[in-house]
Amino acid sequence: MNESAPISAAHNTGKSAPVEVSTLRIDSRKLDLLMNMSGELVTLRAQFSRLVALFRNELMTYKEMTKALEELKDSSLQMVSSKLDVERRKKSEEQFVRLIGNVEQYKNELNFTAQVHSFDELTGMLGKLASDIQSGIMQTRMIPVEWVFTRFKRVIRDMAKELNKNVDLKVEGEDTELDKKIVDCLADPLTHMIRNAMDHGIDDKETRLKLGKPEIGTVFLKAANRGNTIFIEVGDDGRGIDPERLVKKAIEKGIINQEQAQRMSEKEKLHLMFLPGFSTAEAVTAISGRGVGLDVVTNMLNAVNGTIDIETKIDMGSKFILKIPLTLAIIQALLIKINEQVFAVPIEAVIEIIKVSTGDIYSIEGNDTVKLRGHALSLVSLEQVIKIQGCSEKNGDGLKTVVVIGDKENRIGVLVDSLIGEDEIVIKPLSEHFSHVKGVSGASILGDGNVVLILDPNAIISEAQ
Repeated sequence: MNESAPISAAHNTGKSAPVEVSTLRIDSRKLDLLMNMSGELVTLRAQFSRLVALFRNELMTYKEMTKALEELKDSSLQMVSSKLDVERRKKSEEQFVRLIGNVEQYKNELNFTAQVHSFDELTGMLGKLASDIQSGIMQTRMIPVEWVFTRFKRVIRDMAKELNKNVDLKVEGEDTELDKKIVDCLADPLTHMIRNAMDHGIDDKETRLKLGKPEIGTVFLKAANRGNTIFIEVGDDGRGIDPERLVKKAIEKGIINQEQAQRMSEKEKLHLMFLPGFSTAEAVTAISGRGVGLDVVTNMLNAVNGTIDIETKIDMGSKFILKIPLTLAIIQALLIKINEQVFAVPIEAVIEIIKVSTGDIYSIEGNDTVKLRGHALSLVSLEQVIKIQGCSEKNGDGLKTVVVIGDKENRIGVLVDSLIGEDEIVIKPLSEHFSHVKGVSGASILGDGNVVLILDPNAIISEAQ
């Protein structure tokens, strides 16, 4: 670790002012290790909580045992008094009473109640410590997105000369901080989006003047922190995106057919541009037309459990909104049980949880569907979409538990056997051997030591569609 700081001169004294360290250079590998340690601490907190619950159960069992011993004492005294002579009965009573006295003394000395109370306090302190360490470590990993935003000034300048366009780059929120690993992942996707905005988005000078636009086009980059999510906007005031043109190109390239195109929503049509090999360029140039580009964005977002929204108006411009979690290490998750196996669903993807009667389920084109507040909701099991053995056909009371996942536009109901509850879990990435497994983004270790798979809501929705 290297330390550097300016040294101020002392004011009219022979002593030097203390050196103030304002910047620290930390090896990123050490930060990764500390992040893993903070994650293990969260797991340890869960184990302590479970241990407290076990102690409470043992305490209840001990109380019941004491009650049973007292009843046994009374019963045995009555039995002895009815079958033994006076002298033997007296000795038996004294021995039995002494035995019971020893049990009661042991019970008084072993004060379970106080121990459990102290242990519970300790668990609370450990939980606070774990949260503080997690927050502190996260802050050391945070760097401003300015680190990646600044490179686009030159990209815009060079492309403006090459394309003979007057373009101005406006940047907002460059001081927004994000996990270093995520910032590292942003460079290539944002580069492709900026290049697309310059080549396909910003119209030429003559067109802009005809439409009454300023002669100088604008490409903007914005970043903002909202809760546990970072919003990054990339947009322009250019020609906008025509979804029907995207559909036409996709049909020409054989990516989709006419029947599929007719069933697609506006959002699905716009998201065609993120498919591998898709391009609307009429000719291959050094900038576009090679079919390599925006699929990098979706790959990055899938890797960090992010999403993207598109807002566009013809001749007005387009806006791409990337929603990225603040950190990749620890998340809030809903724990569910399917066929006796526990899975975790990121809580941000859970819209609601409902109970559905088997009689309310009907079929549309072979898909189980239920009406939810006037809208049709498709129901799927994990066995259907990601080949994980699904839940039983019926619950005991004739109701099915459904976890609704997705966003405002795309949502789907996942059938589960039961709910366990919400918990804070540490994400452990899967090795390359499991990289082909669809619908699973990672794994975690619960407080009881069992491994739980973390489901990928975006992959589940995509596979279901």
